[in-house]
Amino acid sequence: MTAKTTITITDSANTPTGSPAATDRIFAPSGMEGNTHVFTNGATGETGASLSTLKASISRGNVVSRVKVALALPLVHTVDEVEEVAHVCRANVEFLIPVNADKDERRDLYTLLLDALADSGINTMVVSLEDLY
Repeated sequence: MTAKTTITITDSANTPTGSPAATDRIFAPSGMEGNTHVFTNGATGETGASLSTLKASISRGNVVSRVKVALALPLVHTVDEVEEVAHVCRANVEFLIPVNADKDERRDLYTLLLDALADSGINTMVVSLEDLY
């Protein structure tokens, strides 16, 4: 079993926070929701809905195991000196892994998904909301 530690994700440049260059977001373990590990990233004073969250869980079944990873990035606006969440960008990934899949097959699934997400066409779909064709 892997120890739960912080997770560092490099942000893109020109984020809503106004940062002109890529910065690291550090997600620290903040507890459990059932069998889901919860990691949060937020500036001092941020609480609840204004915190960026990364959640991860695994459930093992007799036929298939599921690994779920979810990222939520709220955008907070200040209106009349009160901070409120304007909207939340989310990503959910679910791996469905047959119990008889070996470690190399599981590694291939993970690596191929990383490569697919790095593809310029997938990037265009997510960033520009344009179709591939």
